[in-house]
Amino acid sequence: MTGRADRMVVSIATGIDLYQTALLRGMCRVLTPLGIPLVAYTNRNYSAHYGPDGSGITHGNCDLGPVVHPALECLLRHRDLLGVAVANSLSSHQQAALGELTASLNLPVVYIAQDLPGQDCVRGDNAQGIRAVMEHLLDDRGARRLALVRGLAHQPDHVEREAVFRREITARGLTVDEELVLDGAAEREVARNAMRALLARRRDLDAVVTTDDLCAEAVVSVLHEHGLRVPDDVMVTGFDDYPNASMTWPGLTTVDQDLVGQGANAARLLLDQATGCSPRGTVVTPCRLVVRGSTIGDAANGTDGEVSARSIARAAQLHLNFHHGVRRLGRVLAECRTLADVGEALSTCLFMLDVRRCFLVVHERAEAGGPDGVPHQLSRLVLDHRDGVSHPIPDPVFSSCRLLPDSLRSELREGQLVLQMMIMNDETLGYLLTEHLAAPVAVMEQVALDVTRAVQVVLSTQELEQRVEERTRELQVAQGELLSAARRAGMAEIATNVLHNVGNVLNSVNISAGRLARGLQESRSDGLRRAVGLLSDPDGHLGAVLADDAEGRLLLEYLVGIDQALGEERATLLEEAAQLRKRVNHIKAIVATQQSYAGVGRITEFADVADLVDDALRISAESLARQDVEVVRACETIPPMLLDRARIVLVLVNLITNARAAMESVPPGSRRLTVGLTATAGALSLSVGDTGEGIDEENLDRIFGHGFTTRPDGHGFGLHSCALAASEMGGTLRVHSDGRGHGAVFTLELPIPDAQQGGAIR
Repeated sequence: MTGRADRMVVSIATGIDLYQTALLRGMCRVLTPLGIPLVAYTNRNYSAHYGPDGSGITHGNCDLGPVVHPALECLLRHRDLLGVAVANSLSSHQQAALGELTASLNLPVVYIAQDLPGQDCVRGDNAQGIRAVMEHLLDDRGARRLALVRGLAHQPDHVEREAVFRREITARGLTVDEELVLDGAAEREVARNAMRALLARRRDLDAVVTTDDLCAEAVVSVLHEHGLRVPDDVMVTGFDDYPNASMTWPGLTTVDQDLVGQGANAARLLLDQATGCSPRGTVVTPCRLVVRGSTIGDAANGTDGEVSARSIARAAQLHLNFHHGVRRLGRVLAECRTLADVGEALSTCLFMLDVRRCFLVVHERAEAGGPDGVPHQLSRLVLDHRDGVSHPIPDPVFSSCRLLPDSLRSELREGQLVLQMMIMNDETLGYLLTEHLAAPVAVMEQVALDVTRAVQVVLSTQELEQRVEERTRELQVAQGELLSAARRAGMAEIATNVLHNVGNVLNSVNISAGRLARGLQESRSDGLRRAVGLLSDPDGHLGAVLADDAEGRLLLEYLVGIDQALGEERATLLEEAAQLRKRVNHIKAIVATQQSYAGVGRITEFADVADLVDDALRISAESLARQDVEVVRACETIPPMLLDRARIVLVLVNLITNARAAMESVPPGSRRLTVGLTATAGALSLSVGDTGEGIDEENLDRIFGHGFTTRPDGHGFGLHSCALAASEMGGTLRVHSDGRGHGAVFTLELPIPDAQQGGAIR
């Protein structure tokens, strides 16, 4: 078999129980000396559950689904396999789908516990074994009222055992009592519940035959619960001769079907096919009855089949160690927050479980498959634990059909590894790859279950945190956009006020310019020019004209009058020019003030708060004057302090504009705007009050809401932007009104920095 060491044998089952473990041990006896690795593939769905009565169970509490699981199909298609051993624990439709797949891939296949025409099969002699049980109970022990706890309806071994049970009873002239035929489904809990229900109805039975040891152990415990002695009142038999059968009390009478021998035979048949041999058909392994205390009581003490008390105590101690490891693992997994935590937690408990090698692999994403259309699952190694040491984890992802990264490829060439798929709620999370022949199967199943749950919690938490982070970023962007819009709206309102005020001033400029133009057009300089023309005498008779001519004498009077008129005209034009210059300077002041507050960034600087009030009033002065609003300035003397100039003026201008609009419906003479400035311990207070229309009580809580307005031409941004600006400065903006017709007062309160509180208040 040289040259085939890189090719592995895959054993397929829905779970690794005591039955499967014995088969694998037998296969390893043949394959390991030849350097052929063995991988036992399982995919128990840990989200499956029992019904309240133990019903509703798919076999092994784990259904592969209507087709071959994608992970298994990927493994079979994309690995160069030596062959496949299929233990008959699958449902009929799964078995058929798997058979079609292996046939299409030309893979050598051996079927265990089956008898299929034209195929290599290995099974125990069920008829021989169950016949020996019935002869022992009916002929040797005299049982007459026998109950049967049958197994799986689709499992040929269990079906054949039930058929022999019925034949043996009928052959002795007895009748099978159908009420004593119970469904156990090869599950402890199902068998336990069925037995309890039977004993609640009747107790007239003297023996219970089961199709497997696990159900037999459950039956013994229920009989003890109901006060029935085994075997004095009721005898119990099992089938398979699992190690636990010799450790119960009393020891369990059962059938040894040489599972190790069956596994070895299966491996030999696979090797024969791999070398070109044709299938040989079914190989039947003989069975033997192992009689213990569950059918003969004290008579079994000291027999060769019994295990010594010392051996039982030693096995019990091992079980305690294993279960202690499982309990510890459950505790540490509960604290895991990352996949690395899960790997570390698992590694700390493996020494208590006698696990030599353990690899934890978690799937990341699916990758497009090859020509066969089967997708690869990209995976990442989380734990590499070998011989008591956890090794560094390689970073690259790899395809799950490779089982391990390339750097660990040699691990797949050594001995036996059990591949336990981690499936929860029909989602495949990854798998555990372990070497654990020493630990009880139930322990390793519990380990896989706990790790699967921990991985699911971590992945779900990471996904939730990622979603929260994404939503938070979206909310932050939305908040920034909303804040930016509010700021732009507030600055736009300031700009609107400025432009309106500039427009008012420009009207005055236009009036002054018009007066200057009319003054120049109506100037008496034309009359002066005519008079100068009269005075121009080229003949030299100017003196005679002024002395003797009547018009000449009037010219002198005219010159005296025009001199006075031109002086008055000059004074008027100079006054208009001065007013024009003043108004132009006013425009420059408004624009300069706007420019100083145009920035939207949060910049703090030392400023006189009273100057900020004056700036806000200056920006609003023209509109207030045009509306005949009386302005009352009530400002305390406060020394300069570190403030956000732009935002404070933005708030004040918006509040002044809002107050002016609120007084439009108030008669002239009653419009009064009061701007206040006070300072108390730790707080600066700026208020803008008006004698306007007031605010209804139901609107007081909504007044600062985005888009809320009671004005037909309003947009609801101004007061909202003020509230945002106040919050950004660490302060608050509040409003008070006694209702409709009683005006309103808006108050901006800002904290005074601790270092300035001593000098800010006088």
